[in-house]
Amino acid sequence: MGRVNILSALVLLGVVVHSCARGIHKQQQSDLLILPLDGSDWIASNANGTISVAASVPGNIFTDLQANKVIGEPYYRFGDGEYSWVGYDAWTYKKTFNLPAGFVGPNRLILLECDGLDTVARIFLNGQGVGSANNMFRQYQFDITSAVAGANASNSLVIQFQSAAAYAKAQAEAYPYELPTADSAAQHGAPFRNMIRKEQSSFSWDWGPMFLTQGVWKSIRIVSYSTVRLESTAVSVTKSQKPGSNRWTVTVLADVSIVSNIDVSFTLALDGIQLTHTKMSLLPGELTIPVSGDIENPELWWPVGYGSPRLYTLAVKFSSAENTQINTHMIGFREIKIVEEPISGQDGATFGLNVNGIPIFAKGSNFIPINAFESRVTVEDIEHILQSAVDANMNIVRVWGGGIYQREEFYEIASKLGIMIWEEFMFACAMMPRDTAFLDNVADEVRYQVRRLMSYPAVAIWSGNNENEAALDWFQVTRTHRDRYVVDQVKLYVDTIREALLKVDSTRPFIFSSPSNGPLTEDPYVLRWGNAQSPLWGDVHYYNYLDDCSNVSLIPPARFMSEYGFQSFDSFPTLSSTLDTSLGDAAYNSPLMNWRQHHDNGTNEIIYQSQIHFKYTPQNKTLEDFKRFIYISQTMQTHCIRTWAEFLRRGRDMPQKTQGSIYWQLNQIWPAPSWSSIESSGRWKMLHYAAKQFYSQIIVSSFESSSGGVTIYVTSDSTQPFTGSLEIAVVPWSSGPNPSTLSVPVKIAPLSSFVYQFQLPKSVVRKSNFILLEVTSGDVLIANNWHFLTKLKDAALQAPKIIASTFQKPNNNTITFTLSASNPAPYVWLETPYSGRFSDNGFMLLASEPRSLSF
Repeated sequence: MGRVNILSALVLLGVVVHSCARGIHKQQQSDLLILPLDGSDWIASNANGTISVAASVPGNIFTDLQANKVIGEPYYRFGDGEYSWVGYDAWTYKKTFNLPAGFVGPNRLILLECDGLDTVARIFLNGQGVGSANNMFRQYQFDITSAVAGANASNSLVIQFQSAAAYAKAQAEAYPYELPTADSAAQHGAPFRNMIRKEQSSFSWDWGPMFLTQGVWKSIRIVSYSTVRLESTAVSVTKSQKPGSNRWTVTVLADVSIVSNIDVSFTLALDGIQLTHTKMSLLPGELTIPVSGDIENPELWWPVGYGSPRLYTLAVKFSSAENTQINTHMIGFREIKIVEEPISGQDGATFGLNVNGIPIFAKGSNFIPINAFESRVTVEDIEHILQSAVDANMNIVRVWGGGIYQREEFYEIASKLGIMIWEEFMFACAMMPRDTAFLDNVADEVRYQVRRLMSYPAVAIWSGNNENEAALDWFQVTRTHRDRYVVDQVKLYVDTIREALLKVDSTRPFIFSSPSNGPLTEDPYVLRWGNAQSPLWGDVHYYNYLDDCSNVSLIPPARFMSEYGFQSFDSFPTLSSTLDTSLGDAAYNSPLMNWRQHHDNGTNEIIYQSQIHFKYTPQNKTLEDFKRFIYISQTMQTHCIRTWAEFLRRGRDMPQKTQGSIYWQLNQIWPAPSWSSIESSGRWKMLHYAAKQFYSQIIVSSFESSSGGVTIYVTSDSTQPFTGSLEIAVVPWSSGPNPSTLSVPVKIAPLSSFVYQFQLPKSVVRKSNFILLEVTSGDVLIANNWHFLTKLKDAALQAPKIIASTFQKPNNNTITFTLSASNPAPYVWLETPYSGRFSDNGFMLLASEPRSLSF
């Protein structure tokens, strides 16, 4: 409340500073007045009036009901099912407010501006209908000039929401033919999610719950002015294509609303240095005005691992006699392309990112909504996840198309960190409508979201949807009537989304779908079609739960793999917040864990794969049995994803010319089984520690072919040459004399690999030994890895007798200690109930090398 009151006071003084949809806006002088309506002084009530509670904006009905103790913690035990009635009801949000003097007067335009309404709503002011909404992803402006009460009089704002489930069902029943979605009963969700422009995963997903939220989920305000307003600014950056030139053009697209004839000026300044100053006369109306300035030889923005993500501050000053506004943006100078080139002697083409003329091997993972309730997400949550991505050496994050377009802070942090963002439009795993009203709605959504996000240098790719092209082969009705649904997709993703995008931002690549074979030609834009999962073109998604995940011959030799994954359970400290051990919840197949397992047969797949590799039969007798199952599941996930990621890293220098590895998934929305490497609590799973290794700039990896021998790759993503040594040791599982080591000189050209064929001595007993691989430069360890000669269930493992010692506390936030073992111990896992992170985890502890660690 304190913040709202202070901000309101500043507005009335004519000095406004607020975070808005595109950059930071500053407004001086008093013609433009803004009254924020955010706060906790709203009232929410259900359809029949039996429930009425205090409500917060931004927010949603679930958190409002929880705050008023109408419902409990939605994430606790079966809360998603127990409280599903909330989403099926219809909720009304009300607020009364006074407009101070100055807001109302002759020739003043007064707007109600809503950054996010979730989702289907009718809006009334003082009993008069002023507008409606049906898209969670759009900003709505409603002219309320004729509806407001006089200055200092009370106004009553009412927003009536409709159940998303009821609306979507009605839309589906009215549609002339079936539009299938890829959902299963295991998800405990609601149908027809594709018929409404709302977060698709709020209807449930195979990793997340159904919470059909309603409410004002983003900021809302009253805006009043009598002359002119700069509504928003968006920035594009382009490099001169003249050979040898390093001139860049900064173009600002300014949305301006003019009430009366007026003279204005624009000034662009980059880090305080003026680029351009432009004067013009404007007539009443809504205009988008381009303003440009040039700069020579700027420092470039680079993704993680390739240079510094240099950012500049662009100030856009908009002035008139009555009003001055200053919008600021963080911008970066970089040129991003998708390169598709023929490969000699092969069908298909390459598919990879090129930044500032350098081919980039994309290393990353897929991002989903952080929480089912966006109002619970903090900037610190976003920072933790994205910093964790950088700490694991990722340079790209794919914002998956079944969630939400993220808030501005997400893209700002990514830009500062040097993370490229693959941004999908919010369509996933379904056929979509293409009636005129739906397409017009989507076009407005695309225009708004692209203008909101295009200024951020982190945004690298626009993607039409997640898996909808591939989904043409998923359903009987789409296979039978394929032409009908192909026309639907072209109309939506090409004629509507792509066209709306290109009118605003043509500086970034657009891909039709993920996965996709991509376009046959760009002009005219004609798709290649065929098998969307073909490894010869574009990107591929890969999931295989039935075969041995260490069999690399089964992995598609993809040009780019933008999804691949394997499930595991969250750690017990994370799961403990949502279960009750006294009720038997702490078991891998308890009713609660079965309820939370939204992937069909998912737990059995974990067990099946684990039993391929480990001597393990799950038990349910004690809490320790459950914790052991969790450990096995995370170890199995790590082994599979490490195997696949290393295959993809080697693939850059193999015939397939792989250029990208983006595993599924980075983060998790709630405590439950999932494919994530970071739990909903923020804890790193074993997989995330492993990603730090397999996404390092230089890695060593190996595989065995049917012809015998071990093929060892030292793969470098560095733009500099590397010289060092490859150390190969055959190490016994039982302690004994130090093994002999083979040292091989290594020289690697930039962005290349060194390959060595190692023949295992015939005297080596496979079950009694493993291979240790290390890459060094002088005395510095650059990379290491291990190569198992048998499945671990067949290996002659000995009790490691791990000892922890030498505990020290060098400062208030860190504990250091040493681990030692009498025999080699693979996948050593450290766990504590306290929040924090170990310096390493899930590692191989050697008998001859005590390990110094910190927490």
